[in-house]
Amino acid sequence: MRMTPGEMRKVLELCQYPGYTFHLTEVMYDSPYLVCTYDEPNAETGKTEERVTRRWLLTLDTTPSELVETAFRCVLTATERRVKETFTYRGRTVMCLSHEVEMLVAVCDRAAELRKQQQKARTRG
Repeated sequence: MRMTPGEMRKVLELCQYPGYTFHLTEVMYDSPYLVCTYDEPNAETGKTEERVTRRWLLTLDTTPSELVETAFRCVLTATERRVKETFTYRGRTVMCLSHEVEMLVAVCDRAAELRKQQQKARTRG
């Protein structure tokens, strides 16, 4: 069932999650995006700010069920990001690197280097 952006907005009006507002934005190349906005304290400053989720690309062939599932996934992903930003180990946030892909590459390279050093140490000892 092909939906117009107006029909998609009507489906999103029926989606509810406390503190979140669902938006259908910028229809480009016949593809609208779903985003959510919500207020939450900044993990570093503590100041409450409006947050905007990542954009979720939709097609006009998206069914109402797929749209509701995408809205649900949008909330889950935003919630996961909040958990990653506030979870600490030894007083440091250690799980929120996923937004900096080059930092992740550097961490993976360093971890691989450490594993090689540990293997060498075990084979020598």
